[in-house]
Amino acid sequence: MPHQCVRCAKLYPAGCKELLSGCTCGGKFFFFVKDEAIEKAKEITQNLSMEEKQELEEDILEQNP
Repeated sequence: MPHQCVRCAKLYPAGCKELLSGCTCGGKFFFFVKDEAIEKAKEITQNLSMEEKQELEEDILEQNP
């Protein structure tokens, strides 16, 4: 099942090296996306502002020090 970069919304297939090394945009956090929800996930993340994306990354870092 695919994963989507929080920062740039690029989709990656399960098991790809970018999930461990990070996205080409520099992002290190990914949403897990079910196959049937890919289009909805694209729509949601495209509508997030850069500030909202940064808040998501900060929230993840706070929860996983």
